[in-house]
Amino acid sequence: MGFPGQGMMRPVVRIGIGWLCLSLGLLILGLTGGILRARWRGTIAGFPPPIPWSGEPRVGLNLYLFGQNPEDRRQDLQQVRGLGISRIRVFFPWSAIQPTRDRWDWSEADRVMADIRAAGLEPVVVLGGSPVWAARRIGPMAPPLDPGDFARFAGAFAARYGSWVRFYQIWDEPNLTIGWGGGPPDPAAYATLLRAAAAAIRAADPDAVILLAGLAPTVEQGPWNLADWLFLERLYQLGARESFDIVAAKPYGFDTGPEDRRVDPEVLNFSRAILLREVMVRYGDEGKPLWASHWGWNALPPGWSGRPSIWGQVDEATQARYIREAVERVRREWPWMGTMFLESWRPDAPPDDPRWGFAMVDPRGRLRPAAEALRAVANGAVFTPGYYPAAIPQAEGSGYGPPPGAQYEGAWRFSTLGADIGREEGDRLRFTFEGTGLALRVRRGGYRAHLYVSVDGQPANRLPRDARGAYLILTSPDYATPEVVTVPVAEGLPYGLHTVRIEAERGWGQWALVGWSIAGVGPDPLRYRLALALSLLGVGIGGWLLVTGLARARRPPLQEILSVIAHRLGLWGAWGLSGLVYAGMWWISLEPWGLRRAGEVGWLGLGLALSGLFYLAPRVALTALAALLLLMVLIRRPSLGLALTAFWAPFYLYPKPFFQKAFPMNELMLLLTAAAWILHRGIRWGRGKGGAGPGSRPIAGC
Repeated sequence: MGFPGQGMMRPVVRIGIGWLCLSLGLLILGLTGGILRARWRGTIAGFPPPIPWSGEPRVGLNLYLFGQNPEDRRQDLQQVRGLGISRIRVFFPWSAIQPTRDRWDWSEADRVMADIRAAGLEPVVVLGGSPVWAARRIGPMAPPLDPGDFARFAGAFAARYGSWVRFYQIWDEPNLTIGWGGGPPDPAAYATLLRAAAAAIRAADPDAVILLAGLAPTVEQGPWNLADWLFLERLYQLGARESFDIVAAKPYGFDTGPEDRRVDPEVLNFSRAILLREVMVRYGDEGKPLWASHWGWNALPPGWSGRPSIWGQVDEATQARYIREAVERVRREWPWMGTMFLESWRPDAPPDDPRWGFAMVDPRGRLRPAAEALRAVANGAVFTPGYYPAAIPQAEGSGYGPPPGAQYEGAWRFSTLGADIGREEGDRLRFTFEGTGLALRVRRGGYRAHLYVSVDGQPANRLPRDARGAYLILTSPDYATPEVVTVPVAEGLPYGLHTVRIEAERGWGQWALVGWSIAGVGPDPLRYRLALALSLLGVGIGGWLLVTGLARARRPPLQEILSVIAHRLGLWGAWGLSGLVYAGMWWISLEPWGLRRAGEVGWLGLGLALSGLFYLAPRVALTALAALLLLMVLIRRPSLGLALTAFWAPFYLYPKPFFQKAFPMNELMLLLTAAAWILHRGIRWGRGKGGAGPGSRPIAGC
């Protein structure tokens, strides 16, 4: 049984309809895959695994305290604490603490540490900046000639402040010439420095957590500036992974908001953090978190007369909105992201420095809208998608306690192992989460105990039930071997806020509750399956029509199809069809969810204009000039050539006369595109070999 009237269908019509169905099926399949990849890239399907030092506090703040007026410093710290911030990032210059090989001056560092401690804030200390006697070259961030000198300083710092400090960051922006003392970045030299410093710090402070230097965003690939993702990849290749516990990115937003989902080595935006995360996953280091040592949007005031911003520019209201939306996106989609240190409270810079565009306060000390946005997102009392330990370290040596937002009732105890149930009945836990599912990480063993779990007042839907409710068995399967497992207790919930109640029955002394994992939102399976079904249907019908049409065709199908199209459409019809094709190319260039790539429409228009001039030019000189200009455009945007090739396809039978011959325009566009791509790759390779020079200013962070 076939299609109605299939015997009357001409082969060319059959082939045309088949080609259309096949193309539509493949287009739907490609668009579905592209949208899913763009929308969900960087997310974790299901329940996120344990990743230490991820989760709350999601938001921190950069402060420049060393050398600041003591009264101003204490006032700034109190204001920051008042915004709800609990963790700050502070730079401690080696050059000021050890000005000569045999002279140490801890006075200012002691005062800064004492003020931070008095304000109840947790510092992430950044160590860097060689003194003149130790520097390899003259420069504020010059690396040391002997990494052992820096390691001795780092070890001495950890020995002095280890009881107050948990997080140590080694250097800043070593992937830029300005972060490496004016010389070309050297991943091998930084890896050597990192190994030496990490070993010295860990020897003095066994509980230390080592952060990799904050890697600045740049698209350059050497020698004077090296792309952040490429620098990180080199470190993994050099075997440096054991020398750090946390990777640090600088996902500034530049000119687009946090919902700009392009993840591209050539694009600087907030989503660039995903590039670094993918490098970590590629080298098997997904068990570590990624932090943001700097991020934000620059908002200089109207009428700014200082130096222009190299980080893009938005207004203050947009800056505040982007900060809120960025934190919301991270909490919803990036469970691997830890603390993000917003740049900054106030910069250590003169009033005409564009870094004031990031500041939470203006030069007179007045709060800007960004500070209120920071206050709004600082409180993380609701657990968002990610993994959370049942117990976390408390302030300065006071042991372990519940994470913010977890309400324990009864005689629970807390340690590095998690939460331990008390001997008396009535131990309970309540918390609120935002997501679609909940899993509990528990320690099972040779003991009899249960956890009764309800979500939104109903028994958890993935657990067995008895008369009391839904229960999780804490006994190991063989009643002997202890094991730590993650057990889903609720799934398929509508994304939103949900309240959990857990009640313990027996199990004291076993440290049964290790943590919990919150599942986030993922691709809609119904929509995905519908799109897949439509694409397969189109491919199936199209393939059948193509095969049967080709079998019945009396002459080459391409010639017959083009002949029919050309004679039916004519020249003006070809122009109209090309316009539709070009409009489709413009639509496809739109980012998923309606976000348009910056400047893409302009490039499309320019390509159309130059190719049209090339086609219609009456003289050889004008034709050659148009071809040269078009080649220059395609070198900058090689992908534009594919759109132009598709645009000129309906003109196949209206070729371009050239040197007493005629050439189809789509073939000419394809040749120009191939040439442009070769030149584009050659230029990039040449830049990678020759570099931009030490005087060039990188596009990078603070």
